[in-house]
Amino acid sequence: MKRWLPLEPERFVLFPYENHDGKWRPIPAVKFETSYPKAWKYLLENRKRLESRESGKMMASPVWYGYVYPKNLEVMAKPKILVPAIATNAEYCIDELGKYYYVGSGGGGGGGHAIVTDKIDLQYLCGLLNSKLLDAFLQLITTPFHSGWFAYSKAYIAQIPIKLPATAEEKKLAERIARWVREIMDAKKKLRSSALSDRETRSLQGKVETCENRINEAVFALYGVDGLPE
Repeated sequence: MKRWLPLEPERFVLFPYENHDGKWRPIPAVKFETSYPKAWKYLLENRKRLESRESGKMMASPVWYGYVYPKNLEVMAKPKILVPAIATNAEYCIDELGKYYYVGSGGGGGGGHAIVTDKIDLQYLCGLLNSKLLDAFLQLITTPFHSGWFAYSKAYIAQIPIKLPATAEEKKLAERIARWVREIMDAKKKLRSSALSDRETRSLQGKVETCENRINEAVFALYGVDGLPE
């Protein structure tokens, strides 16, 4: 993943579940075979490996292709903010469509964390978390590693003070932050095009930098500080 916007996926996860009234259940074998024949063929080719997981735990299961320990399936399918488990600075990004899933561990660079909420605008929240002010706060309380890396774990992220706008002026600032985040995401999407000229690339990069600077200034204003301490 990358700051603000996830990378375009190079690998895809075969997710053998379907939604039933908000609950994720394994796709029945018959339906899997008829609806997704190529995926089913792939599973059959790897059946022995899949059944042998956890010392053969899945051998007796009719859904031997399912997850051994299915957890948080309903969470990962939602729009969310993603953050790697370790990073040198804030790398929060927004998964707008709920199509990115973690498959690695939560630490040691093998995974990350998902922030799911319907109580606050994701663009606004991502703007706060990626700001210099709140990232400086997190790096003061988190675990430092070698070569400038820090832990971005749930325990530390949960301690970050999130400003919920209350006054008319604060709400205006929050709306601007959310708008600038959307502009950054739009610019980053355009930067992925190989058809851009050097001038267009510089213009979009400048747009990202300008919006980030505006977000930082707005966050300073929201929290009533003049800037980062020297």
